[in-house]
Amino acid sequence: MEIVTCAHDKLLQLLSSYQNVLRTDPLKTKAITSCIVSLFGELICTYLNASKEKRLGNRYGGFNLTTGPVVSVVGHVQLVLQNLNWKRMVTFGSLGGLLVGPVFHYWYAYLEQLSLRVTDMLFKYLNEQRITEPRNINEVRASVLKRLVKLGINQILFTPPFVLCQLLFVQVFLTTFNGGSYAGAVRNVKNMYVVTLLSNLKLWTPCQLFNFTYVPVEYGVLFGNFVAVWWNIYLSSRV
Repeated sequence: MEIVTCAHDKLLQLLSSYQNVLRTDPLKTKAITSCIVSLFGELICTYLNASKEKRLGNRYGGFNLTTGPVVSVVGHVQLVLQNLNWKRMVTFGSLGGLLVGPVFHYWYAYLEQLSLRVTDMLFKYLNEQRITEPRNINEVRASVLKRLVKLGINQILFTPPFVLCQLLFVQVFLTTFNGGSYAGAVRNVKNMYVVTLLSNLKLWTPCQLFNFTYVPVEYGVLFGNFVAVWWNIYLSSRV
């Protein structure tokens, strides 16, 4: 019980510290947080790929492994370090810090204002088409409509071009690092864009609905970063 209480207190302290830096320098805080999340996703993807190759190598005699009932943490860390690709780390760290964090910082603030304006227009139109409802019913209806409008704008108008920007960013960085051509990077983006976009919509649509419904605007990027760990693992595996 004491461990749970201590963990809870530490979590509250961490959240309080995040709130303080978020108020003083929101853009830098979100950029750094997104950078760390992107790097973490790349590390997990590196570990998963290395573990898969190691298991296959052990099965077919490619590795001489000593197995035991417990695999040490040091062994997992060594596995990641041995397979770490600094070019990919720089690419995904830059993706989070230079693109994802700053873009979402400004986008969520603008989306909040835009969704309010669109909701007001739609609600006025809908009210003109029906008999006036009691005030409490109208408030509930307006709240639900705002969430759906916000989700629709984000997923339909923002997500497709943003996924395209993510893919271009990653492909251009990796192609440049590996001495390839810009035309090759664009070709790779064209080949994977539709599948990547559909995967993004499947993952992010329910998550964004939860985000827009229950998460305060100032914490929208932070919540998105938790989900982004899984998205970055997927994106890293694709490129």
